[in-house]
Amino acid sequence: CILGLFDGVFITMIGPVAYDICGPKGAGQAIGFLLAMCSIPLTIGPPVAGFIYDKVGNYTAAFLLAGFPPLVGAGVMMVIRCYPATEEAKVEETRHRGNRK
Repeated sequence: CILGLFDGVFITMIGPVAYDICGPKGAGQAIGFLLAMCSIPLTIGPPVAGFIYDKVGNYTAAFLLAGFPPLVGAGVMMVIRCYPATEEAKVEETRHRGNRK
């Protein structure tokens, strides 16, 4: 139940995040790129987990290895928020917000 909830939220949020970051003109391309990038680990993950299960005898190592990269990514994103934006980024953000109205 929890996995389905979080997976559904993840897929549902790709569109709004892509629109917010890339604007209306680049949102379609950004969504396609994000889904293409998601397809790589989603395709490779199950066979790798099966291989790990065959070698170790349980799925604990596979789950730990699958959970580690998202935790690292979340940590990096939290650290990035601590750094102030450059002047160029502020100007671009102001311009981008003006295009959405």
